[in-house]
Amino acid sequence: MKHHFEASVLYDFYKSLLTEKQREAYDLYYNDDFTMEEIAEETGTTRQAVSLLIKASNKRLEKAESDLKMVSNYYKMENWKEDFQTFYNKAIKRNDCPDDVKNELFALISDLESIER
Repeated sequence: MKHHFEASVLYDFYKSLLTEKQREAYDLYYNDDFTMEEIAEETGTTRQAVSLLIKASNKRLEKAESDLKMVSNYYKMENWKEDFQTFYNKAIKRNDCPDDVKNELFALISDLESIER
């Protein structure tokens, strides 16, 4: 079973690939912590149908990530941003980095921060 956090992140990136019914069931299950029985009651369907919707949604979202790698690339970018920020802070503190390098590093950090999910 997928961890709820991982499922929520995949959903945030790729939810537009799901049908309306899949989005509703997936969102209720992973983001609102509804049980399958509660979702079935909420949507007027069966627990089996909810289970199939969630399984199909997982498969579609995992395939999208496998093909596009948007989530993994987002986390790589976040790590780079943290590394650049740490390097920048050390350079400022030590005051041994040329101003043009500091300016370029600051611009790079700003560009990375402006990229949205």
